[in-house]
Amino acid sequence: AEEREHGLSSVRTWITWFYFAGGWTFTVLQITFMAIDRISYVGTEWWLAIWTDASDGRTVYALQQFELPSQEEDSMLYVHVYLLLVFFSFCFCIMRSQWVVMGGLRSSKLMFQNMLNRVVYTPMHYFDTTPMGRVLNRFTYDVETLDITLAQAMSVTLIAFSWFFAGISVMVIIFPYILLILIPVIVSYF
Repeated sequence: AEEREHGLSSVRTWITWFYFAGGWTFTVLQITFMAIDRISYVGTEWWLAIWTDASDGRTVYALQQFELPSQEEDSMLYVHVYLLLVFFSFCFCIMRSQWVVMGGLRSSKLMFQNMLNRVVYTPMHYFDTTPMGRVLNRFTYDVETLDITLAQAMSVTLIAFSWFFAGISVMVIIFPYILLILIPVIVSYF
């Protein structure tokens, strides 16, 4: 009798998904796209903070090195830089999303091929004892899980991890002493 698993997918399932999605190449490029996406997002937010500081008519120092004019002196500079950052953020968001979808498609296609090969090359006595409806039902359920459920779970998990690391990075850049608190907290969760 078959046993049904409930809850989160096993680590083995995730590793298999990443392997079929493209292996190390897929993983490294996905992490790179997500990092650039988050950096451009944080850069956009940072620029808005600088722009807001410049709105009261005083000169702003970005990163304490670059002198920027007040908004009254050159408001288009702030608009142009903001549009450029939003454009990069948009492009890398699309790139990372497209990359994970293509990886999911590649993974799903290869896993489907493996499932099909296993069913086709199963000994005939299996089909004599197992109703065809059960085989078809199980096959379609597994394909649905691969195409929809697992792909969505991978996408959401990757995005959540990237937000987590982006948040931690921003906190550490702004206030490095927070590591004294964060490291014990993170270790206690694992």
